[in-house]
Amino acid sequence: MLPENLVKQWWFNSGSLIDQHFKGTPSLTSKKLVYYNQSRGNTQISYRQGASLEDFLIKTGRWYSQLICTSHPAITIGEAQITILSPTESVLSKLSENWADYFKEKKDTQINRREHDFNTSIEELARRSYIRDPSLVNQSSIAFLFELKGTRLIFLADATPEIYLAALKKLIEVRNLKKLAINAVKLAHHAGKHNFLPELLDLIDCQHFLISTDGSRHMLPNKETLAKIILHPERQPGAHTFFHFNYKNTLLQHIFDKNIALLHNFQCVFPVPSENGSNLEWNDD
Repeated sequence: MLPENLVKQWWFNSGSLIDQHFKGTPSLTSKKLVYYNQSRGNTQISYRQGASLEDFLIKTGRWYSQLICTSHPAITIGEAQITILSPTESVLSKLSENWADYFKEKKDTQINRREHDFNTSIEELARRSYIRDPSLVNQSSIAFLFELKGTRLIFLADATPEIYLAALKKLIEVRNLKKLAINAVKLAHHAGKHNFLPELLDLIDCQHFLISTDGSRHMLPNKETLAKIILHPERQPGAHTFFHFNYKNTLLQHIFDKNIALLHNFQCVFPVPSENGSNLEWNDD
């Protein structure tokens, strides 16, 4: 059981919060639909669980009950600065107007894969055209840039590249930079191919990419995403690329042949079973 005071501030764009912002009052429908129960094997609406979550956040007194979106000014917590990369206010507005279509979208437009692409060569995968993620729900995902004492981390959640790339471009222009040096990126939607565009590497210099999945659901990660990183022409010459996984199993360990990794100067890093998580270290130079 985690200590109750472990989390100092909660961010959650709840259905009622979104409706309150755009309509002045939350609707019961938005409350029900935003709290879709995504646990394994259960696709039922769970209003009770959703209401309990929002009630819990209110009772903690630590819910940052303001809309989190790209128009929000950078947020300072201690010495850290957080810049929101997704969602946009317009996406949240569309979500507020379309609660009734939420489950229809989940059924009709959710992109599913029937098999892993692990047996396809990286050359073929890198040539494949991008197909956008049409999910309004994923477009409303909270993504951000975290900066602390020269360290920069990007957490993309399930966000879509049309949104987070536009936010990064704007940030780079404001700072008068050609590229932003990033220590690590948590790839969007478990390294899903519909949530990544190679243009990301036109905007940032990064050697460490984080992938959060055990590979058992929705055929993620997509090897295509990793292939487009590996073969991207903007990769720094001689730079060693690391793909960090939070699970270690036979499936994930066989995404790439060892010879391919040596040839293209990259490495898949898996957690040590006896340790609690993984540590990432880099030089500040």
